[in-house]
Amino acid sequence: MMDEHSENIYHITEKHLFDNLKSGIIVLNKQYYQQTEVIHDHEFNELVIVKSGSAQHITENFRYRVGRGDVFLLRSGMRHSYHDIDGLNIFNILYSGKIARFLREDLLTHPGYLAFFEGIASISGDTESGRYRFPEEDLGRVLELLEEMRREDASPSPESHFAKIALFMRIVVFILRSRNPGTALPQSSNAKLREAVIFMYRNNSGQLKISDVAQACNVTIRTLQRLFKAHLNKTPEEYLSEIRLNRFIPQYLNSDGKIRDLAVRCGFSDIGQLNRRFKKRFGCSPREWRKQQLLLPSADAEP
Repeated sequence: MMDEHSENIYHITEKHLFDNLKSGIIVLNKQYYQQTEVIHDHEFNELVIVKSGSAQHITENFRYRVGRGDVFLLRSGMRHSYHDIDGLNIFNILYSGKIARFLREDLLTHPGYLAFFEGIASISGDTESGRYRFPEEDLGRVLELLEEMRREDASPSPESHFAKIALFMRIVVFILRSRNPGTALPQSSNAKLREAVIFMYRNNSGQLKISDVAQACNVTIRTLQRLFKAHLNKTPEEYLSEIRLNRFIPQYLNSDGKIRDLAVRCGFSDIGQLNRRFKKRFGCSPREWRKQQLLLPSADAEP
């Protein structure tokens, strides 16, 4: 597990990469030659598929070895790095909050989506690492799709951004269908956790309380706290706060800077609660963070 107080953490912003990028998706193929990667986090999701080689993957909560065919998701705000790298070659699919919201709106009730993309149990049954390995046949087809995405990156045609989105969705389907994830969560406790997460996403505006979530799911607050801690290593309050912050951030970045009304619309009781949650995640106030983002250069736009 990662040292919570690690120094020299590199932070990558969504604006830096995705501003004016039509598709909201970036595909990278990275070959590692060094032994260790710098600790970093980012404001967007990153889907990682290991093409070859291996490394020790270290996150805030877990440490595990990854190798060919492994696929895992790094959610927004998750610190991670690779150590003991041995010829690691990976594909990274970086996707913006817009794409994440699109997936969530269409797939929120799908147990495979909740398992892999929201971290509620794992497709593989290994709840510690929350990852799994593609069968070799599926991996070959996914690698072909990734190469197609890279070719679309280089294409000047105006429809290329639609093609990239379509290819990404095909990879998502491979993940959802691999090893029949729809039947991977039979336990009633996981069903209650899914129910709670769905309720949070659909009702996070206004002054939603954890007691409201517990009542809607017909469980006690204590049971809800136990489920979130056991499966997500977070309290229900922390999870709900993340949902609200993820709503607040893109709206605030593109607003005129007025914060109080926006904070309330995104579910925070007042600006003080927003400031506390924001500083815990980013280490600064929303105004300081926004000022930093507006000074960053934009990524090159696609045609």
